[in-house]
Amino acid sequence: MSRFAFAGDGAYPGDGGRELQRLWMLGTWRPLKQCDGRYVSRNVEWSALALRELCESVGVTAAGHVVTCREAGPRDDEVQCVRLRGGGGLLTYAKEADGGVARHVHTLNTESGLARKLLALGGGADGRLVRALSDARAAHLFSSLCRLLERVEEPARTQAAPPLATALRLAAARVGAHSAGCPAPAAPAPDTSAAAAPAAPLLRLSLVGAHGVLPSKCRKCDVDTVVLVAPTHAAISEVAVRKLRLKCKERGRVLLTLKKGSGALAAGAVLPREEADLHAWGLRNDAVVAVSVADAGPPPRRQSQSEK
Repeated sequence: MSRFAFAGDGAYPGDGGRELQRLWMLGTWRPLKQCDGRYVSRNVEWSALALRELCESVGVTAAGHVVTCREAGPRDDEVQCVRLRGGGGLLTYAKEADGGVARHVHTLNTESGLARKLLALGGGADGRLVRALSDARAAHLFSSLCRLLERVEEPARTQAAPPLATALRLAAARVGAHSAGCPAPAAPAPDTSAAAAPAAPLLRLSLVGAHGVLPSKCRKCDVDTVVLVAPTHAAISEVAVRKLRLKCKERGRVLLTLKKGSGALAAGAVLPREEADLHAWGLRNDAVVAVSVADAGPPPRRQSQSEK
């Protein structure tokens, strides 16, 4: 279901839609401390783009227009926000750098993270911000979430928001709450073909470079990232190259090695490229996988004139 497709780093599954998950996969994000469901962009090239420019650059599917949540002041940065179709949103701080050129800090927010931040900015559950961020159908559900969270005091609000948001959205979908902006999705027609097979469940894996964590990580970190990914070598390699910023166009050169034992598999086991489902091979959730790139090998030797 597109409204519950967000997986992210596995901490807030379902707290956002397909577009939020697409942006998660598109960029590199770091969790904000003590801000459940909020992540800050680590894509340096994005910092030169205002929120509207970023949306145009990556083709964001929004539920409303880019809205200014807070004007710039002597002590405050300008804040702009856009809510994504299916839930969640982007919220951007415009910080003035040297020479008067703005540097933009983009944050990715789950549905509950966005609602909490808008309340913290003084938007209010029934304020202009909440109404302006969504189309007429989705605004009811988002406003209901904000009103619900407004009744919960911090710090309890931070921890309660993700499960409350997911439960509210799921309940609205189940009862077909069209007035709440989240109609119950139609059940897909059953596939009676002999070839039909259930999709393999996603794996939650910790990835780390073969030579240790990235220099940008804190000293206490022993992995680079945690991902939810399809249980195939190709899918894990694709995510690993992007998240670990590896220079490798040939995914077949990516080597995936268990850094710690997983189930019946011992540390040092190399994940096979040809295995269609690594669940069946024995890989389990929370495995730690070291990622490296094999040498490309020597280029083909050119024939001399005498050999032709």
